[in-house]
Amino acid sequence: MAAALPSPDQFPPGYLEENNGGRVIAAATTILVITTILFALRLYARSLTSAARGWDDHVLIPAYILLLGLIGSLYAEVLQAGLGRHVASVMMEDPKKVNRYLMLLYILDWFYVPSNMLSRVSVVVLYLRIFTDKWARIACYAVIGFLVANCLATIIAAQLECTPLAYTWDRSIQGGKCFNQLLWYQLTNFPNILGDVLIMILPIRTIWGLKASVPRRAGIAAVCLTGSIGMIASCVRTSVFYTKGDVILNDPTFADEAFSWTAIECGMYFSAACLIGMRPLYSRLPAFLKTRFPNATEKVEGALSHQADRLRLKRPYNSDYSSIHGDESSGSRGRGSVQHPQAAMVPTYQTRDDFMRDANRSQIYVETNIEIRRDFDRYYP
Repeated sequence: MAAALPSPDQFPPGYLEENNGGRVIAAATTILVITTILFALRLYARSLTSAARGWDDHVLIPAYILLLGLIGSLYAEVLQAGLGRHVASVMMEDPKKVNRYLMLLYILDWFYVPSNMLSRVSVVVLYLRIFTDKWARIACYAVIGFLVANCLATIIAAQLECTPLAYTWDRSIQGGKCFNQLLWYQLTNFPNILGDVLIMILPIRTIWGLKASVPRRAGIAAVCLTGSIGMIASCVRTSVFYTKGDVILNDPTFADEAFSWTAIECGMYFSAACLIGMRPLYSRLPAFLKTRFPNATEKVEGALSHQADRLRLKRPYNSDYSSIHGDESSGSRGRGSVQHPQAAMVPTYQTRDDFMRDANRSQIYVETNIEIRRDFDRYYP
């Protein structure tokens, strides 16, 4: 095997010394710092409310743990397997490092795929807590099913890419073979983008139906769109597998750009899931910042559950507090008695003459016009 190693004289000056591993370390470290801060802020924001924690909070915990595993794998790829250097340089230094690189690449998928899935599921579960419309909720469940199915399909496919499985990281096994791995990397990115598009369009119908001003609806839409910002990194990462395909095939350890965008994509998905649930922190901002804070920070849950505050009731409103009788002829119930004991003892009049007759008895009465407005006609039938 040593005889097959390339000679340093075959390469131009500086080729074997080239090392882009620092870029992967920088990307992974930046994502680690940002996501850790945002995750801590998300947990703190939820502690400021009396609402119980939901599944949108719970699934972020394993998503963060898996993200840490992904970042740890990237550090190991650079420090222990030569990621960022040309494969010829790695082979001349230690041929076993290439096997280690391939093994860490296999392990990386076990962290990357489920972490992305859980971060996006967290956003959709948050929508489930907001939406009450039947079809919107069905759409949310369908998107969750798609995300989980795509995750499972990708993990299963990763176990079948090479036969036997150990050939994935040990190419010295006789008779081993793999399917077209580059094509698989390229194609598996499109379901991720499709999932992002589905998450992005989920709240459109609800937001469009709000009886609110256009700026307010735009602000709410901006908050919801933060749940899909990972699509930007996903598109860039997909393009890398096409533009850098030759490098990935022929000089895999030098394909640092694909690894950097893998960390960025996973981190952006997790960051988006954290950002969309941070509205309670707004109440803790200094007063001078609140006056400059855009309306887009309005709490999504509150904005969507109070759809329109100008809809007048078209039908009588009945409750235990509204059946009040003021008719003296109502048997044992005298004037001012009520049908329900919970209601207040307030006299009512059929005509204004009745009111004026009582007013002439030198009693003080208050005439009040009560206008009931409701905003749940569409989403809370």
